[in-house]
Amino acid sequence: MSWQNEKQLKEVLGMLHASLRGDNEQQMKVYKKLQQLRGNQEFNQYLAFIISSMKKEPEQIRQQAGLLLKNNIHESYERMDPKVRNYIKLKVLQTIGDESKKIRKTIGHIVTTAASKDKLKGWQPVLKELLKMLESNKYEHVDGAFNALCKICEDEPERLDSQDLGRPLNTMLPLFIKFFV
Repeated sequence: MSWQNEKQLKEVLGMLHASLRGDNEQQMKVYKKLQQLRGNQEFNQYLAFIISSMKKEPEQIRQQAGLLLKNNIHESYERMDPKVRNYIKLKVLQTIGDESKKIRKTIGHIVTTAASKDKLKGWQPVLKELLKMLESNKYEHVDGAFNALCKICEDEPERLDSQDLGRPLNTMLPLFIKFFV
C-alpha cells in the first residue's frame, strides 16, 4: 500500500503493546497519543491492517486495534476519505473468517458500526459476500458472517427492509432459517 510506512506501523504497534502494560503513567501517555492520532486517516488504515493482516501479533493487540478502529469509525466515519472506507471494507471482509473467535466478533462490530454509519448505502456488495460466506464449508467463515449479519439485523432492521436497498432482508431471512430448521 502506498500509505504504509514501516516506521509508523511499528510506532502504532509499539503504542498498542505499551497500552497493555501495568504502568499507569505509560498508559496515560499512550492514551493521549492515540487520541491525537484518531483523526489521522492513515492511523485507521494501520489499525485495519493490524487486525486483519498481522496474524503473528498477539490476539489482544489485534483485538485492541479493531476496537480502536470501531471507535474511530463511530466518531468520525463521515469525515473519512472514501479510499480509507473502502480499505476498511476490504480488510474486514478478509478477516471475517479469522481463526480467533474474539477477532471475528470484533470484526463483526466494525462491520456493523461502519455499515450503520453509512446507513447501509454502499454495503450491498459486503452484505452479499457475507451471505455467500454463510454457505461456506469453513466454520470460521460461517460464524464470522453470521455474527456480523446478526449485529446488522439488530442495528438496522428498517433499512434492511427498505425498498431503496432492494430489501436485503428478503434474501437474508431464508438463509437464517436454514440454521434453525
